[in-house]
Amino acid sequence: MLRVRPAPGSCSHVPGYVPSPKEGWSSGFPIDSPGKFIVHCEQGVSTQEEGWWDSLLRIVVQVKLVDARMEVSFELASAAAPPYRIDNQTRYAVVCCQKGLSDKEHLVPPKSVAPYAWAESSMDHILQLTLLRGAESLKTARQTRSSLPQLRASNTPNAVREHFVNLDAILRSVPLGVGGGGSG
Repeated sequence: MLRVRPAPGSCSHVPGYVPSPKEGWSSGFPIDSPGKFIVHCEQGVSTQEEGWWDSLLRIVVQVKLVDARMEVSFELASAAAPPYRIDNQTRYAVVCCQKGLSDKEHLVPPKSVAPYAWAESSMDHILQLTLLRGAESLKTARQTRSSLPQLRASNTPNAVREHFVNLDAILRSVPLGVGGGGSG
């Protein structure tokens, strides 16, 4: 697997952005077999902020077998619509992330939509969805990113409910139940 990132300060999307050594990298991608795909690098705009999708630096990666070597080329990808859109039609806030990557969470308020792309395209394409019940849970989630692990650990049945959805296995909307015996 290989990861790339632009030289610090060179991104035209967010002028002057200089990432820490762990920031701004693309997801991992294979270079041992031919293929063409797009990876994206975050450029200092959080997944919680407006304009996150537009701020991403998108790179087309092409891996070719040339004679007895693998040749990898890169070029900037044109702007495009996000591969997924989270359409929250519930009265609950939804927090979503790729399973196993809770540091890349997206908060989708009730009755709203948000763009989504896999943080790690080489990992399983399973979306972890957490429904937050009640205005206080939404307010807490917005105030601090560390609140979700606290809500999950609180064992309060009305605080959160998690679902895992394999988006590669479906081509239609996924109904999320919030029932379970209590008043929802």
